[in-house]
Amino acid sequence: MKKVLYILQTIAVVMLFGCQNVGEESFVDGGSDNAVCFGVHNPSTRVEFADGAEGLSLGWTMGDNIGISATKMGEPVGCNYPYGVSEISEDGEAKLAALSNLYTHRWAGETTMIFTAYYPHSGVAGEGVDYLAPVALPAVQTQKSVGDYSHLKDLWVMKSEPYTVNGVMSAVELSFRGVYSIVELKLRYADGKSNNRSIKDVQLHSTTAPVAITNANLMLAGNLASDEENSPLAISDGVDSIRLDVQTPFKLSADNTSSVWMVVAPGSHAAGELSLVLNTSDSYRLEMSIADAANF
Repeated sequence: MKKVLYILQTIAVVMLFGCQNVGEESFVDGGSDNAVCFGVHNPSTRVEFADGAEGLSLGWTMGDNIGISATKMGEPVGCNYPYGVSEISEDGEAKLAALSNLYTHRWAGETTMIFTAYYPHSGVAGEGVDYLAPVALPAVQTQKSVGDYSHLKDLWVMKSEPYTVNGVMSAVELSFRGVYSIVELKLRYADGKSNNRSIKDVQLHSTTAPVAITNANLMLAGNLASDEENSPLAISDGVDSIRLDVQTPFKLSADNTSSVWMVVAPGSHAAGELSLVLNTSDSYRLEMSIADAANF
C-alpha cells in the first residue's frame, strides 16, 4: 500500500507501508519413522512488500531456522522445535530439516493435529504451546546503500496461522504473516530545490508510541489477527525512535527518489505524532513533521 505522508518545501517524502501478509506456503508429508517432513514452496517470498506494480522480495537462505509446534487433540506433542532450511532446489522449493533428532515432529496416528510455526526460531525447544518467544527490533538499523534492502531479512519476524490435520497424514499449508511493518522512505528534493550535502542517516520519531522494541514476546499458539488488540506480539518495552544508518552516504536529487527502508513496530500514530530527521555528513540536521496519521 502507498501513502504520501508529507511534502516539505525542501524535500519531498513518500512513505510506503509494507504489507504484512506474506504468501508463504509449506507442505507436510509422512516421512521415515513416521517423521513429519516439512518444506517451503516459493522461498523468494519470505520478506515481501509491494510498491504499486513493483515487488521487492528476499529469499530463504541455507540455515534459516524456524520454530514449529504441534498439538494432538489440544495437547502439546512437540513445542518450539527448531527446523532449518537444508536444501533449495532450482525451481525454488526449500526443504526443512529438524536440527535435532530429539526434537523432531512425528505423526500421532489418526487423530487431529495442529501445526504452527514462526521465524526466526528462538528460545528453548520443547517449551509448552503457550511459550512466549522473545523478540526485539533494534532502534539502530543499517542499510548498505540507497536502493539496497538486504538488511530487512535480518530484522523480520513472522508467525503462521495454525493448520489443522484431521485424522490422516495430508498436505499442510502454513500461511505466515509478519508481525512488524516495513516502511520505505522515498526521498527527493522538491522541484527547484537542491544542495550538495550527503545524507548519512535517517531517523523516525514518534511522540506517543514505540517504533522499535527492546523487549517483546511472540505467542506461538493462537490465530493471527490484523488488529493491535489481538496481535500475537506483546510489547513490554519499546523505543520511540529508529535511526537508519546508511553506510554509503547519498545525495538527494530533484529528479529521482532515493529509497531507504526501516522495519518498524506495529502501532497507530495520529497526525503530527511522527517526524523525520535527516543528518548529513557535514553535521547538518533537517527535521520535518509528518502531517498525516500512519498505521504500521
